[in-house]
Amino acid sequence: MDTALELNPFNFSKPAPAAELIDRDSELKLLVRLAEEGGNSRLAAPRRYGKTTLLRRVREEVEAFGMNTVYVNLFGLLSVEEAADRIEEAYRRSLQGALRGFVVGLIRTLHPTVAVPKTGVTFEPTLDTAVGRRLSSLLDLPVRIHERTGKATVVIFDEFQDVLATRPPLDGLIRSRLEQHEAQASYVFAGSQVGMMSRLFDDRSRPFYGQARAVRLGPLPDPALAVYVSERFERTDRRVDDVIELLLATARGHPQRAMLLAHFLWEATPKGEAADAVGWESALAAVELEVKDEFDAIWNALSDPERRVVVAIARDEQLLRKSVLESLQLARSTARDARDRLFSGGYIAEIDDRLTVVDPLFGLWLARGRRHLVDAPDA
Repeated sequence: MDTALELNPFNFSKPAPAAELIDRDSELKLLVRLAEEGGNSRLAAPRRYGKTTLLRRVREEVEAFGMNTVYVNLFGLLSVEEAADRIEEAYRRSLQGALRGFVVGLIRTLHPTVAVPKTGVTFEPTLDTAVGRRLSSLLDLPVRIHERTGKATVVIFDEFQDVLATRPPLDGLIRSRLEQHEAQASYVFAGSQVGMMSRLFDDRSRPFYGQARAVRLGPLPDPALAVYVSERFERTDRRVDDVIELLLATARGHPQRAMLLAHFLWEATPKGEAADAVGWESALAAVELEVKDEFDAIWNALSDPERRVVVAIARDEQLLRKSVLESLQLARSTARDARDRLFSGGYIAEIDDRLTVVDPLFGLWLARGRRHLVDAPDA
């Protein structure tokens, strides 16, 4: 018996492989074209929206054209020293063969011989400090690579918004080095906190204002998502039939949540049969168990005004309308501040000219009173 066909074809626990990218052709072409032209781009998308998968495809495409690529993950960045460590690790991991050996040799010359005392004193990293010199030299590695190989490097900074979390923020130092790279490198600045990415690139007072072409990922279109799900059901001798409409309406184009729903719907559909309403309810019940702890943790981390505001948005209420504010028992300024924090944190977004909860399952959970995704069975 060929057991390979019995493996669940829907993965929701980690980023999909580059080959599994769904309907991001226009964004992919733009990112690749900008990279080849030596231009910079910024890719903003909520968490679990397929950003990592798209970046993997970008790397494959530009490497096929003979360019070097380096992927730097800045998630959770806390300090200048850590930024240098992340960039060094990225070059060691991303490059191969003789080029990797050359770069590793360069990197070994950059470590300061005297450790910077951890005094807790805030300072602006500059070329006059050991860690500043090391970070600046690491940022300039594309220049050294170009001198040796004649090839440009595409550097992808993922979760770039976290450069704002260091003390002091690192965007000034990074911009001062990168602006000197012309033919030697192009950059993709990616981030999952759309509000903070906007602050970095749209605020006139920030160093990166206007420095990269904006590329944003919206929800996946229903036709492409329906084809993806239906084909994988059929390949494993199952049919999704009319239940696909329920899945699409619930997922609302959210890539990871669509895979989560499809995963458990597939589990509830016997081989050789079609998904039905009973299987859908079973899938939702399984999904509810999967996300319950996550939603509880998010809810407990929100302030009281943020809770009231996000529930109103989940219920599609006009947040700043007087009657809504009265029902929420919030002043207009308090509601507006809570809304802005939720936006900055990536919990809500403006989609099709209206505020919506980014995670459709979280939105459903909020709208149903923070208890269930599915109706409780009758006693």
